[in-house]
Amino acid sequence: MSTAAVKQCIDGALGVWSTYDTNGDGKLSITEAVNLLNSKEVSDVVKAATGMDHTLRTEADIQKWFNRADFDHSGTLSKREFVVMYVGLLADKAKLGAGGLASAVCAALDADGDGKIGSSELKKLLAGSGLTLLSHVASMIPDGKEVDYRTLLAKVSA
Repeated sequence: MSTAAVKQCIDGALGVWSTYDTNGDGKLSITEAVNLLNSKEVSDVVKAATGMDHTLRTEADIQKWFNRADFDHSGTLSKREFVVMYVGLLADKAKLGAGGLASAVCAALDADGDGKIGSSELKKLLAGSGLTLLSHVASMIPDGKEVDYRTLLAKVSA
């Protein structure tokens, strides 16, 4: 599964987020996450992006990934936390390995798709984590910095 396919799957899931956030709190419970993952919209995007049939999930199937992605231990997932969980599920399905998973996570964090994770993108992720320490770290990141993750990952995997 290519990074572009992973990004297409994530974008498709986020595109219908509000439909499955049934209480409108901006977060997904595990039940809401399962409903979103098993939706026709997500199934159609996965099939179009990867050519693979979508795997229907149960709460038991995603519990491990849900817990790992629930950084603030709230029992719900923000959009960023959901992306982390979904990338893990996609990587596991596609058997991407560590390099493919790193590339997929970076692509998901790269909000503007320029191949770089800028300080504003990183600050938004850290500040939105719900963890005081990470919010403090976010405030210390200088503006205008960026990491060209494609180049970095190419060097690491070479």
